[in-house]
Amino acid sequence: EAVTGLSADEDATFETKLAGGEHAGEDATVNVVVKAVKERELPEANDDFAQLASEFDTIAELREDLAKQAAESKVVEQGIEARDKVLDKLVEMIEVPVPGSVVEEQLEQHFRPENAHGGEEHDTEEHRAEVRENTERAFKNEVILDAVAEKEEDGVRQAELIDYIVSAPSQYGMDPNQFAQLLDQSGQVGMLVSEVRRRKALAKVLEQAKVTDTNGAEVDLSDFVRPAGAEEEAPAAEAEAPVAEAEAPAAEPAEA
Repeated sequence: EAVTGLSADEDATFETKLAGGEHAGEDATVNVVVKAVKERELPEANDDFAQLASEFDTIAELREDLAKQAAESKVVEQGIEARDKVLDKLVEMIEVPVPGSVVEEQLEQHFRPENAHGGEEHDTEEHRAEVRENTERAFKNEVILDAVAEKEEDGVRQAELIDYIVSAPSQYGMDPNQFAQLLDQSGQVGMLVSEVRRRKALAKVLEQAKVTDTNGAEVDLSDFVRPAGAEEEAPAAEAEAPVAEAEAPAAEPAEA
């Protein structure tokens, strides 16, 4: 706001609170000098631009594809929010006692000296309360979703596990092959199987839930729950056997 309208070599002075450093939170007088003013010149949105910037021949095709992507992105956003709300409702409806040993084990592991971050004060009452709450919530999530999966007789097929191993590493900027190797070396494949199974259970619950947006209109999340092209059941000719189930550590979050 201070530099709006200024030209090169002009300056402005304003009062603010410093956001970081050893004087964070203190009032300060800041002087800023404009060294240069530049303007971005965007190309004209026409067919030539569409051919240069995309695989489409016309700007109309590009606009249509962008609109489709935006709509799909909105469905994913709504689906994620609805999924979280469904899980919140399940935890609210179902009483799940959390063993004290589970909480204490996670607290001990989390607050080991080697897990401290630099000069930060790691072990505080506030932080302990946060870890305790997260641990209890994760345990309840797992128990409830495991019960749903068992009721629905949901297993995890090899293709589903591979699909997760391929898609999950992108969140962390990792190569899928490297991610798979780390899982194998650390003996975490069983935990991953359980997580995929719980995700399927939550999707099954969401599939039966009625979801409305802030305007009260019902939201169709069928594509989110079961992406286009996905089959209700695996083909009879498919030779994949369900992946063996394995128990995950109780204190691990149910969702990545």
